[in-house]
Amino acid sequence: MRLYIIILLGFGFFSCNRSAQKQSATAANKADTVHKMPDTLKNNIVHEIKLDVKSGFYSAEETLDRVKEVFDGDSLDEQWIISRINRTYAQAFNAQVQWPVVTAFDRLAKTFDQLNKNHIIALHNQGMTKEDGVDDCTELHDKLKKKGIRTRGYCFYHGQDLDRVIEDKNLYLAFGDFDHNDGKGVAIGKAIVKVLKEQGFKVNWNNSMDSRIEIVNLTWRKRFGNGNCSYDRAVRILSGG
Repeated sequence: MRLYIIILLGFGFFSCNRSAQKQSATAANKADTVHKMPDTLKNNIVHEIKLDVKSGFYSAEETLDRVKEVFDGDSLDEQWIISRINRTYAQAFNAQVQWPVVTAFDRLAKTFDQLNKNHIIALHNQGMTKEDGVDDCTELHDKLKKKGIRTRGYCFYHGQDLDRVIEDKNLYLAFGDFDHNDGKGVAIGKAIVKVLKEQGFKVNWNNSMDSRIEIVNLTWRKRFGNGNCSYDRAVRILSGG
């Protein structure tokens, strides 16, 4: 019980006593009746909230900021949005209790840890496009190189890939080498596939640079918190820590 309360407090919006919860519920119900956002906008916001919560990467406060950024320019009822975020997070916490101790995401995190140990930069949820992810990996490669730390390639999935796997259970991984050499890139791809298969994933890839690596039928279950998948963790492992 103590651990559950601590977790809830960490997300900032949740009440810590029954009275506060009743007040919050009353406020949420009131917000539902007075908001003036059109149904189409509300549905789009709810969809965005669900994706963020299911991703497991964002706190409630971060989700609110992301919603306001995505729907910048629309007239938003912030209290209604907060009530929806609270409700969605509460449902997610209840669902996570029923999950297996080790999920597919936990195995993916172990895969990326191993790739980083193998000097292949492996980053979770990096940017929103392939170009974003490649730029981020290249920047990290250059920083490590200046410190005398060798990295021979990269692997990542970006924000759009994350949304896709939540909805259709297929995760695409971008990969390559830093010399833009197809032969070296294919070798990086093969090294990634090898570690993925060792972790029990089913993989589709045509052994060329013409397509990304696809992890098939991945049920996305990531618990809240980024301790096992953060950018800083990747840097620490790549640096030999």
